[in-house]
Amino acid sequence: MAAVSGFGVGLLPNWVVSTDIHSGKLMPLFNDPDGRKEDIYCEYLLTRQKN
Repeated sequence: MAAVSGFGVGLLPNWVVSTDIHSGKLMPLFNDPDGRKEDIYCEYLLTRQKN
């Protein structure tokens, strides 16, 4: 779920998360070259710890 100009939660599988996304960093959620969906971002939260 994502919210435009508000708050929402986006759950992505691990294979979607690329190496340039770091825990707690705000990232654009969609590739929108035309600028039709403004202010849609996600914050990646670390959900697993490596042992």
